[in-house]
Amino acid sequence: MEYYCSMSYSPEDILATGATLREWRRGARLQQADLGTLIGVDQTTVSLLELGKRRPSIHIIGAWARACGQDASTVAPRLAQMAGFDAEEIRRLTERLTEAPEQVAA
Repeated sequence: MEYYCSMSYSPEDILATGATLREWRRGARLQQADLGTLIGVDQTTVSLLELGKRRPSIHIIGAWARACGQDASTVAPRLAQMAGFDAEEIRRLTERLTEAPEQVAA
């Protein structure tokens, strides 16, 4: 199930979100294609997200954080807020990360 943003967000917010995603991937020493395989998207999607040309879904944020070795239950909600998700969407993400972190990308 996808959750879509009910808040407004600016192009600058999405650029900053993409830069953070790129930083996480590089910190984990993953190639875009390898990360894409881990989170269930193709390399082109990873590139577009990192460039801020696409806005990540809340599930992609959680899966990306986990795949890159981030403390997903801490950093993913903050990044989701930066990407413009509302409090209820972030609460659901946090619950899923806490209860079943391996299923966040599903």
